[in-house]
Amino acid sequence: MITYMILYTFYSFSLICENFLSYKNRENLLKLLLIITVFFIGLRYKLGSDWLSYQTGYDLSVGIKQNNFFNEGLFYLLRDVLKMIGIKFELWVLIITVINFIFFKSFINNFIKQDKILFFCLFLNFYMLKDFDLLRQSMAFYICLYNLKNINSKKKYFIINLIAVLFHKTSILFSLYYFFNKVIKINKKNTIIISLLYFFTVFFKINFIKILIKLITQISYFKKYVYLDNLYKERFFGVNFILIFISICMLCFLKQNNYTEKITKFVYFYILTITLTAGNIMIQLRMAYYFVFAVPLLWTAFYGQLKGNIIKIIYKILMILYLYLSLFYLYNNLAIRLSFFPYKNYLFKNFYNEDEIIKKYNKMQELGEKIYNK
Repeated sequence: MITYMILYTFYSFSLICENFLSYKNRENLLKLLLIITVFFIGLRYKLGSDWLSYQTGYDLSVGIKQNNFFNEGLFYLLRDVLKMIGIKFELWVLIITVINFIFFKSFINNFIKQDKILFFCLFLNFYMLKDFDLLRQSMAFYICLYNLKNINSKKKYFIINLIAVLFHKTSILFSLYYFFNKVIKINKKNTIIISLLYFFTVFFKINFIKILIKLITQISYFKKYVYLDNLYKERFFGVNFILIFISICMLCFLKQNNYTEKITKFVYFYILTITLTAGNIMIQLRMAYYFVFAVPLLWTAFYGQLKGNIIKIIYKILMILYLYLSLFYLYNNLAIRLSFFPYKNYLFKNFYNEDEIIKKYNKMQELGEKIYNK
């Protein structure tokens, strides 16, 4: 917990400094934040719920084997090639993190007009622990994030999206976003409709996944592929509800222009993703991962439209408070605490008790099974 607190304190200090630095110094500070975060994430040691399966797969990799290249084959090709040339697992993870953040920095440069440090800190609050846990999907996500600049170039957009799909097939969601982006209009009417659909789903506990599965199982061919007993009961009025409620309130006051319309479309799509996947936590987490970046984008854009330095400082103080509350909220979740706390770094691996790490990992896996199967 102490290590995370130190990092979050540095993030918080940077947020306040952003208001008083020149453009050049803000850019230099952002680069420093990126470098520190790359090594913080990239050199993590046995954190998360999937590290053992990834490490085992890497250790067992011998030569290049492609049984089905279109089933996330680029990820396995990269893994096998790096293993062949003698790269250790920990260095492979660091390489993936560096690649991801190169795409992320490109996205920031192309998309964030101002207040880049604010966006960076809010973004990392949503994605840091997820990036600890995900390798394939994180690579697909950052490729897609980078690719958003090509949204008006259909051929290029779909080619790069195909590359992302070859790292993780769920990134096909960004292909759906291309068509959504073309047809959706930004206006109060659509904001109300999408918001009401979400709140209606929450209050009446509508399970779209279950409805869809029941429709699919009417076709006998699909029955053997569907397991109704595995549906997870949605946790309503949780963190997602609060985040979306705050975001909807901000949308109501956000002045629309070409830039904020792009952000609003991301928010629309994120809310719809959360709404339509309600009922299966695993599917919802996978899908929401791709577009939750809309929330820090919106909160940053809203900050940019505030008037007066005092109001802006108060807003950032509230954001800093939110960062710390998020950290304590995660720590109070037993499964998350077993997975990610305390922070461990590869450079200090000789100081860790390996038996204790495995013991906590097994306990976390048992707890996860109870949560997702109840």
